[in-house]
Amino acid sequence: MLRRIGEYPKIVINDVEATSTGTFHRLLFHDKGLREQIVFLLYSSPALLSFELEGRVFGGGALEILPGDLVNIIVPELTVNDLDFSQLIIELDGKFRENESIEDIVLWVDGVIANYAILSKMDFATSFEIWKVCKHRRTGK
Repeated sequence: MLRRIGEYPKIVINDVEATSTGTFHRLLFHDKGLREQIVFLLYSSPALLSFELEGRVFGGGALEILPGDLVNIIVPELTVNDLDFSQLIIELDGKFRENESIEDIVLWVDGVIANYAILSKMDFATSFEIWKVCKHRRTGK
């Protein structure tokens, strides 16, 4: 995951185990399925709102996340775990590669998990709107 955030966090699953510079935080997951689930859930509106609230804002609207901040990032808790996160990660990657807007991607992620999450659909809608306000104040976008 990139340490500095522009419009939204950039998270890469490093299957080839490439080395990286200090501009990346390297998160190690021993369970591949859990890794894919967490990465997918990090693009939900509650998680992105957590990034906005936990990060430090720098000039130009850059947001920095430090390793200690990551423990405070909230990902929605799911009541069932029968979603195919391997397939969902492929779809998510495709949406990023097709340059879909981050707002559309977040709404899609929220929609996929809304029926399986402890949060209500109203909670997702509220966190999405608050995230957009926070992101806009920081980036102007």
